[in-house]
Amino acid sequence: MKKNMLKEALPALEVLDGPFKQFFQNLRGANGEKWLTEFKKFLRQEPSWNTARKMSKNIILSTEFAYLEPRLKRILIRDLRGTILLKGLDSIFPGGQRSFGHYGLMSVGKKTNPVEVLTYRLRKKTSLSNIFNSFGCRLDDLCFTQEQIAFTVMQNENIINENGEGLFLIKKDQTMEANKENLFAVSVRYVSSDADHALNYVLSVEAKPFDLNVSGDPGCEGTFGRREDILFIPRPLKRKNWLIRASNWLAKHS
Repeated sequence: MKKNMLKEALPALEVLDGPFKQFFQNLRGANGEKWLTEFKKFLRQEPSWNTARKMSKNIILSTEFAYLEPRLKRILIRDLRGTILLKGLDSIFPGGQRSFGHYGLMSVGKKTNPVEVLTYRLRKKTSLSNIFNSFGCRLDDLCFTQEQIAFTVMQNENIINENGEGLFLIKKDQTMEANKENLFAVSVRYVSSDADHALNYVLSVEAKPFDLNVSGDPGCEGTFGRREDILFIPRPLKRKNWLIRASNWLAKHS
């Protein structure tokens, strides 16, 4: 019986022989480190090599953990200089800007072109990495600068007021590629403005490491995503398209 099972398994193992030899040859080559990095992504079921979809060409309507919320308006952000940091913006976030100094999120961003901000509703509780990796594209394409977050919240405060917590993704160092150590989620929500927890709430912003666990300690992935929480995703726009959309929006709301 065992001999028959082994005999049946041999053809399958022979099929893998060639790819395994090629893989190990690639690991020993000049791009071995890149091959190993992409292989680890593959094992984690993360996008690798050329499997990422470009947000500039596609609007992703739904993922396993989030879906585009048609009832919430799409937000337009003009080109920005990237010089504004969230820490210290008491006029927008009187409830505090927690953890930004602690995690060293104090470097200014880069100049950004106009973007459209798509608003997604979270389906269920899961980790931050699951939420953002479910979009199947490079994590760099999902990142905001801190100034873009401030602009989005300032112009659309009511969205967060009516929908619980809002999540953004940022990079600590804009010059580096997105990775677990360089990525932080930014949570924007309303908090009580006094110790008595009276019905007086103000906006608060908080930085959360990409590998935050549910107890709040870095080191393993955390769980987020109540049904009322929302997720903001940027989508690049050409200047011409941005001006057209902005003109249409002004005509509709004037």
